[in-house]
Amino acid sequence: FTLPAKPIVFTFDDGYDDVFIYAAPLLKQYGFIGSFAVVTHFPATHDGTNTYATWEQIVDAQKQGMEIVSHSQTHFDATRAKYNTEFKIAELTGAKKDLLDHGIETNIFIYPYGHYNSEYQSLVAEAGYKLALTTAYGKYVDPNNLLSTPRIRVHGNQDFEKLKELVLY
Repeated sequence: FTLPAKPIVFTFDDGYDDVFIYAAPLLKQYGFIGSFAVVTHFPATHDGTNTYATWEQIVDAQKQGMEIVSHSQTHFDATRAKYNTEFKIAELTGAKKDLLDHGIETNIFIYPYGHYNSEYQSLVAEAGYKLALTTAYGKYVDPNNLLSTPRIRVHGNQDFEKLKELVLY
């Protein structure tokens, strides 16, 4: 598998149903693949403002060629002192198991809220993840530092011209 000279990876955090209803089919229609980060204890729940995808939608997206990656079990902020090491490890390994229980294997993690520190990065690696994405701004991936990979955030109210401005090299 060879990447193009200037690849773009489309990532979608949290597992809301709208990305599986609208983004996944649109990406497929145009020959693209998206990476969808799922909070594994949230499928088919409603938090008052958003509805999360069902496992059926998630598995169907994977079968259609989309990539499903881990975003923890409960979308907790691992940099907060109230979470101990055992809890963090359980969240990381539990999310991998939850995905595997649905036939989805991944070694990619997206930090909830984009928050991470060196201790959490070590736990992410210990849990078997090889790549972890942040919300830190950046256009380039450092192959020597894959556990703090930056991204470019695009918000729903930004038009195509803004997208081009953000991603053009």
